[in-house]
Amino acid sequence: MNPLVSLLVGLAISISDPCSVPPGYMNNTSRTEGDLKFTFAMDEFVYSESDTIRFHYIVENIGQDTFYVNWGIDPMYAFFIYPDSCFTLDQPGCFDEAIYYYPQIVYYYSEGIHLLPGECKVFSESWDQSKNTDVTPGPGSYRVFGGLWKPDPGPSWPGSFQLQSELALEIVIEDPIETDVQSWGRIKSLHNSDR
Repeated sequence: MNPLVSLLVGLAISISDPCSVPPGYMNNTSRTEGDLKFTFAMDEFVYSESDTIRFHYIVENIGQDTFYVNWGIDPMYAFFIYPDSCFTLDQPGCFDEAIYYYPQIVYYYSEGIHLLPGECKVFSESWDQSKNTDVTPGPGSYRVFGGLWKPDPGPSWPGSFQLQSELALEIVIEDPIETDVQSWGRIKSLHNSDR
């Protein structure tokens, strides 16, 4: 299929259905809990250490009644990247090993999440690793958590996912491919010397 046609079809789908995963977000999972469908997606399975990592989380009301929740904070969602040896958000020692987490600041005011039947709320964030000065992730396998979240400043930090909304994806971060800078003349001379 022509890339332009594919892009236009993808845009038409995302415009007509804001509750669907955007085109290009191949790494995704979803779960239904009662009248809510939770979907978590990322744009890649494998990233280099200089890539931007994109997160996309959808809460969709698939029931017949209006859904409303508010636990008085903003944002009410979170993303965490832990080593792949961590299987839950609150597993002891895992938050100390996080290479990324959002949010880093929480405001104690919120309008909450209000969804009519068939409506959804989308939460998107991105992390530009090349601008990261605090943590160098290093190559390896990681588990990424996303969901509706409530912080706990006490002993249960970093808090917990609410409404059974926690979803996890696995990613790999690789070393960037090293390249040597060569002139075009040097490359041609290497090729011609083989004849």
